[in-house]
Amino acid sequence: MAYSMQYSREYNITPYHYPNHQPTNEEKPSMCDDKPAAVGFWGSSPAVPQDVWFPSNPTPPPPRSYYVPSNPFRTNNYKSAPVPLTEDQVRQIFMKFDLNGDNVLSREEIRQAFNYLGAMFPAQKARQGIKLADANGDGVVDMSEMEDLVKYAYNLGYVVR
Repeated sequence: MAYSMQYSREYNITPYHYPNHQPTNEEKPSMCDDKPAAVGFWGSSPAVPQDVWFPSNPTPPPPRSYYVPSNPFRTNNYKSAPVPLTEDQVRQIFMKFDLNGDNVLSREEIRQAFNYLGAMFPAQKARQGIKLADANGDGVVDMSEMEDLVKYAYNLGYVVR
């Protein structure tokens, strides 16, 4: 304890001891003490634990360590980077949106494919893709013109979602 037993008796301070505390020689009562322990008007002072900061304990306790578990089921993994689509994957996506199965892509089917790819303005991308890929000018993209449309969409850099 930081204070002597004489000081604690004079100023009515009761030292706090842990349950397995062994008293030092200074804390053991001796037979030659002529003064009884001073007791204040309301009794002795309350015990102050040493692991908590208090004005009578000048040194603060060491910081407590906290365990913060990591969530193994987290949904956002920011360490993974987006993977760009290959030309074959882009071709498969366009063929998936050939809804009537006639191997000819209309403007609406191409718009839905660009929407699926994540285009900001899918109708504009569909118009631009038809303008670049439609060689015969009929307003649709058939299998012979598909390669130019796939190149156009691939160069836009869509990624796997």
